[in-house]
Amino acid sequence: MKIKYLVLYFLVVFNWINYFAQSSLFVGQNAPPLVLSSSRNSVTSFNFYKSNKLIYLYFWSSENASSKDNLFKIKKVQKHASKLNFYDIDGVEVLLIALQSDKQSWTNDIQKYAIEGMNNYIAIKGAKDYFISNYLVSDIPFGYLINEEGKIVLKNPDIMQLRGFIDSKSKNIPYIETPNEISGKITHGSLNKKALVEEKIYVTDSKKDTIETVLTNKEGEFMISGIQNKSDLTLKMNKTDRVNETGNLYLETKKGDVLGDFSKTNDGYEYQLSEEDLLELKNLKGNINESKNITFDEKLFASGENQLTPLAIKKMDIVISKLNEQKNLRVEVISHTDYRGETKYNQMLSEKRSKAIVNYLIVKGIEGKRVKAIGKGESEPINECNEGVECTTQQIDANRRTEFKFYETE
Repeated sequence: MKIKYLVLYFLVVFNWINYFAQSSLFVGQNAPPLVLSSSRNSVTSFNFYKSNKLIYLYFWSSENASSKDNLFKIKKVQKHASKLNFYDIDGVEVLLIALQSDKQSWTNDIQKYAIEGMNNYIAIKGAKDYFISNYLVSDIPFGYLINEEGKIVLKNPDIMQLRGFIDSKSKNIPYIETPNEISGKITHGSLNKKALVEEKIYVTDSKKDTIETVLTNKEGEFMISGIQNKSDLTLKMNKTDRVNETGNLYLETKKGDVLGDFSKTNDGYEYQLSEEDLLELKNLKGNINESKNITFDEKLFASGENQLTPLAIKKMDIVISKLNEQKNLRVEVISHTDYRGETKYNQMLSEKRSKAIVNYLIVKGIEGKRVKAIGKGESEPINECNEGVECTTQQIDANRRTEFKFYETE
C-alpha cells in the first residue's frame, strides 16, 4: 500500500509541476519563435535567438478596452528608444500583436491610435493560435521584453519598467528628475482632433484633494506648477457639450505627441498622470545658451586613454565653479575623437571619456541630475579631416575635443 500511495504522490507532484510549467513563461527562458500576419497582408516569422536587439511583444485586442490604454505610451517608448545610442545592441523593436478575429476593428484602431508606423500583427485565432499558444497568454494586455540573446528579461512590465530597462542599455546617462512644472494640451475628436478651448481642468493629488485649477487656452494648452513633491496626480474635467458622448479626449505634449486618452467617469473625464507622462510634459524654461558653452582640447586625456590628466582636473575646476555659482545650470559633456583608429573603438572611447568627466563632477559635489555624458566618436569633426582627406597633424588633432554645453533651467 505504501508503494501505491508513493506512486500516486509522485504522479500528483509531476502533474502539478507540469501544469505550473505550462501556465507561464519565466524570466530567463528562451522566447519561442513566432509566425504572424501583418497589417500589410504579409506573413513574417521571428526567431529571437541572438537577434542583437531588445524586442518587446505587446498582446492586445480591439475588443478589450484596457488593453488599448497603453498603445500611445508604447508608441512614445519606441520613439524615445529610436533616439538613443546603445552599447552592445542594434536597437529596440516593438511588435504589437492583436489577438482577435475582427480585422476591421483592428484596422480602425491602428488608425485611431495613430500606430500605422509601428509593427502591427494579428492572430485571428487569438491565444489559441499555434505560435501564440507557446506564449501562454491567459489574459490581455500582456507583454514580454526579450533581450539580444533571445531570452525573456521582463514579464508584463509597466511602461516605466520597460523604459528603465531600455535606458539601462543606452550609452548616455538620462536626466531623471520629477519636474516642478508641466505643460501640454488637450484635444478631442477622432481622426481630426480639435483643441479643447477654455475648459477648466482640476488637478488632484493622492488624497483626491484639488491642488490647482487651470484653464486651457485657445490652443487647448495648459500649464501646471508646484507639483514636484506631489504624488498620484490626476487631471479631471467635468462633462462638456464640446465633447459628444462618443467622443474621446486626449492628453498631448505641446508638440502634438499623444500621451493617452482620458477615461470617462460619471461626472466627466479623468487622466492619471504617470511618471512617464510627467517627464514628457516637463516644462523647461530657457534653452541652450551658446555663449556659456566651453570647449577643451584633447589634452584632457592621454592618447587612447579615458583617465583624466592632472591638467584636465585643473580645467574641471572651471566647470565646477560655473555649476556651483549658477544652480540653475545643467551641462552636457560631449567628447569627440578624430578619425584615426576603428570607428567603433573611437565611439566607445568618447563615451568612456564623457562618463569619466561626469563621474568626477559628481564626486566633487555636482548633482547627478545636472550632468549628462554623451560620446560622439569621430562623427562630428569641426573640419573636413576624414578618412582619405589629406590634412596636417594639427588639423586632425583639432577634432579631438570635449565640449561642455550648458542648459539654463528654472
